[in-house]
Amino acid sequence: MITKYQCEKIIKENNGFYKKIQKVDDIEFSIYSYKIVDYSDFFKYSAFELRGLTFINDFPDKPFYSIHKFFNLNENEFYSLSNIKKLIGNKIKIREKIDGSLISTIYHNDKIYVKSKTSFNSIQAKKSQEFINENKNYQDFIKYCYDNNLQPIFEYVSPENQIVLFYPEIKLICIQIRTNRGKYLDYFDYLQLCKKFNIPYVKEYNYLLDDLIKLQEIEKDIEGWVASNINQTFFFKVKTNWYLERHRLIAPDNLRENLILEYILNETIDDIISYLSFESEKRKYLENIRQKVNFYFNKKVEEIFIILKENQGLSRKEFALKFKDNHEYFSVLIKCFGIFDREKVMKELKEYLLRNYNRQERAKRFFERIENEIN
Repeated sequence: MITKYQCEKIIKENNGFYKKIQKVDDIEFSIYSYKIVDYSDFFKYSAFELRGLTFINDFPDKPFYSIHKFFNLNENEFYSLSNIKKLIGNKIKIREKIDGSLISTIYHNDKIYVKSKTSFNSIQAKKSQEFINENKNYQDFIKYCYDNNLQPIFEYVSPENQIVLFYPEIKLICIQIRTNRGKYLDYFDYLQLCKKFNIPYVKEYNYLLDDLIKLQEIEKDIEGWVASNINQTFFFKVKTNWYLERHRLIAPDNLRENLILEYILNETIDDIISYLSFESEKRKYLENIRQKVNFYFNKKVEEIFIILKENQGLSRKEFALKFKDNHEYFSVLIKCFGIFDREKVMKELKEYLLRNYNRQERAKRFFERIENEIN
């Protein structure tokens, strides 16, 4: 079980991870997550739970879990097909991967609090909160889980929340249940609980990894699968070629520099990388440029955040006069003025980069520049 102390240590040692504090009903929550980082950062710091992991600050020994971070098949050497077979063999379990938004719940003082990966205030969190408030079976299900030291985790889908697949109605699909110590509940117990309270669930199948690879190439109208070993201690994702094509991720022109930047900042580059062979020069190039963009982005987020904190005593006019002509990201600074929120900085910086480097030549020069800065 990961502790709040461990989370604090990680965010101090690596600026790719961060903490967000949110107050709801006078309760202060700490939410731990990541900016743009790759497998090596998660592995080095054993930070796989920092994907929306939440604590109530008055109860630092009680974590509220999301789904831990895991990776696509063939996204990196550790998740390569050959290594996975060495680790867990050919027999696996698979569940359909729902194409929605991750939702977790916290039950405290007889009240249910609903959050997306990193926010109680996102549209998806608010819609899910409304849905739970209107459906007593969900309230009873969540209360029952917490009374029995369990934490349910959902995926929110709706016509308004379409990513690629279309879902005709609002649903909160329970995708996993974890114990208070983070263990994933066995599928049989998970299924019985969902059925008891009439909660939508995902089906699980015993499969062979070799057969799943074949299915990946031919299956349609599905995002893919979450696969694991039999006892659910190792997870990986497999996405269908059909889904990646719909997401424009394996199109012939997807290696233009402006699109690569877009995929890195929107965290979909992993889907392309996992599709390419380990020997591919394209793969090596993408892994290299992703690492450099990640480093640059995380560094700039921290620089901007520090400027905002160190100059919070200035008026907006004084702040503008001080930075207007001598900071490259002044427009990001002024949009974030008075708001000490890393996620706001991340959002504005990402939008700035996507807006200003949305042409191939511009993006190419940007890559050359950060290459020179880092080297």
